[in-house]
Amino acid sequence: MAGYDAETGILHVPIVIFTAVIGIIITIVCIYKQKSKERLERQSYDKLFDSHEEKSSQGGGGDSNTTVPKKRAKLASNKKFPSPPASTHPLLLTTLKGHTGEVIDIDFSINAKYLASTSEDRSVRLWSVKEFKTKDHRAFIVSLGQANTIRVFKIGKKNDGSSEITHAYDFPVKHKNEIIALNIAPTGKYIMSCSKDTTLIIWNLKGDILYQIDTLQVMNTCAAISPCGKFVATSGFVSDVKLWEVEFTKSDEYSKVSRAMELKGHKAAVYTFNFSDDASKLDQDPRCIMTGSCYTTGFSFIALSPDARTVAVASGTRIDFFFAYDAKLDETIKDVHAEMLMAIKWHPSSKYLASAGGNDRSVRIWHNVTGLKATIIDLTN
Repeated sequence: MAGYDAETGILHVPIVIFTAVIGIIITIVCIYKQKSKERLERQSYDKLFDSHEEKSSQGGGGDSNTTVPKKRAKLASNKKFPSPPASTHPLLLTTLKGHTGEVIDIDFSINAKYLASTSEDRSVRLWSVKEFKTKDHRAFIVSLGQANTIRVFKIGKKNDGSSEITHAYDFPVKHKNEIIALNIAPTGKYIMSCSKDTTLIIWNLKGDILYQIDTLQVMNTCAAISPCGKFVATSGFVSDVKLWEVEFTKSDEYSKVSRAMELKGHKAAVYTFNFSDDASKLDQDPRCIMTGSCYTTGFSFIALSPDARTVAVASGTRIDFFFAYDAKLDETIKDVHAEMLMAIKWHPSSKYLASAGGNDRSVRIWHNVTGLKATIIDLTN
């Protein structure tokens, strides 16, 4: 028991109570630091998508979502953008310019002939891969629809042989938050869309919902379809990557979506992930085959080359190239863009890596020398 000594003026506290109090204080400090870290990571994630939006109040109605494109377009037209940093790096193939707003995402077509880029200027540009090495980069420009919608465009030809892009149809508005991922299955059987909350939707090609999933990941950060088209995966503000299997009958009729597996091992939020082209081992029990370390500052991206020889990690204005077979760093490119990178994507041939520069309104194409070195090592060994 605690007691007070009147002669010495000292309060005697049993060691058990003292230790318990110290433990409680340490626990509170640890919890505070962890919450502060989570808050900073969440702010970093929000900044990536909402750097030019006014945050709507909690519980706001759907009207605030429909005004997002107008806000973005107005802010993009009034904002002063930095120019892409001058670069004489030997790996730089070309810089694609033309957008008048932040470049927020890029992707290559499955046939490897085109690179698509989308911007906050509410346009999508299609760049011909054959013209990467020329100075005249032609592009097809189409306006984007309202926020949280999926719009389908048909690319055809006019009677004179020139290309023509026409609006085909819109999907119904089912997402209540910003769509951060949209993919068509390589099999052509379904479409996946994922929003910034915890919603993942599987659609058929006509815009009908086949299945809707609550990922339970606090907030989604990334979503993708496996190259075989069999699995859909998501990451979020938790330490796991979740996979679902989308099943069809032998007659290609939709059957069901079921939980397939969870990839564990990270100790904090998973920002991005990437599939290899060889998805033959996805039916096996998951296991970690290699762990490496990399430079990160805030939100980061990872991209595994289709030939599985090179891993690219982008963070801030820097891209690191790693050998996939031993996770060793081979090449670092600094000052890739004027400000924070928004996306990186591999060309299907693995020869090029494309990067989106966000505020500098440019897309840059980089040679994959690390992949060439890995190929030579494979041949010699």
